[in-house]
Amino acid sequence: MVPMELQITIEKALKDVGELRALYEEDGEVKRLIDIASALEGMPRHASTHAAGVVITQEPLTKHLPLYKATEGPVTTQFAKETVEELGLLKMDQHKAHGSSLVALVFTGIAGMIIYNNYGSVDVLAAMILAASGIIMSRYGVKHALALPDWKLKRAFGGLLCSVALLLLLKTIALPLLAPPFVAKVIILLVGGALTGFISGMMGIGGGAIMVVIMVFFTGSNQFTAQGTSLLAMAPIGLVGAYTHWRFGTVNKDILPLLIPGIIIGSLTGGYFAHRLPELVLRLIFSAVLVWMGVKYLSTAKPSENQ
Repeated sequence: MVPMELQITIEKALKDVGELRALYEEDGEVKRLIDIASALEGMPRHASTHAAGVVITQEPLTKHLPLYKATEGPVTTQFAKETVEELGLLKMDQHKAHGSSLVALVFTGIAGMIIYNNYGSVDVLAAMILAASGIIMSRYGVKHALALPDWKLKRAFGGLLCSVALLLLLKTIALPLLAPPFVAKVIILLVGGALTGFISGMMGIGGGAIMVVIMVFFTGSNQFTAQGTSLLAMAPIGLVGAYTHWRFGTVNKDILPLLIPGIIIGSLTGGYFAHRLPELVLRLIFSAVLVWMGVKYLSTAKPSENQ
């Protein structure tokens, strides 16, 4: 008698279905059964884990909510995700982290480009070409990301970071800088921008790491120009990806007012200190950070079936 429709409740069923309401009012056993069901309605049915969902607090979690540890698996909260949010705690899953980071990375690109441009380390034409194809593909990346489990997304991200880091190190150690003809350079940048845009939307990153490797490895740019150009190009790409995430509801709007100022300050400071380093040192540091992050994401465990 309860309608087979989404978001149906016992209260709504009693209101909409006259036959059910009549049984509730006339049969004591039915009334008792429905009253018990109403009290249980909405409560968690079993213990489970939101894959890649993380609760973040300034203090130990035990000061805010009870925790639970199964025989296998991570420590989890005993409260459902809705209750965690009602308590005012920061809960973030991989998809929302990607969407929120794309919003912040728009400001990273603008602030970083400003400081790099002051040192003459921005190729505006190359940035425009990268951004043109990247903007088109970033929306497809977002849609593809929403179809993937969080743990697979993390592993793919890790593999990508390790791969581009190895390419960059190979360029440093074994291969001379290339200087392709203008037409070939444009084609390389268009393909690289499309790849970067897709990965940016799917992984929730600005794409700077991919662009830097493409420019250094395939177009002969130095490390400074590659980083400055990527910062300029990723601003519009990140904007399109962020807008698509916003439409899908995978942006945590509450953290942006605190996140964006820190991003701007960090970008300006990082760009300043980057130009105080020799190019080789900067490239090695860049590669090392990519490897460290890549290994961390590659180690993401596959959730068990009950998670």
